[in-house]
Amino acid sequence: MLYANRSRPGGFDPPEYASLAHYFDSVVDMLTKIADGSHPVCEVTEGRLRWS
Repeated sequence: MLYANRSRPGGFDPPEYASLAHYFDSVVDMLTKIADGSHPVCEVTEGRLRWS
């Protein structure tokens, strides 16, 4: 998941993807889960993304 990256000094390691197509597929999957209310840490509130 995009939010489960390893912590390191100064920030987080970027996720590793074999290709941009795989990256965009994962983004579409995450946004679809947010839109249908099944994403565990993000929801839409008053038209804005809210991370918990």
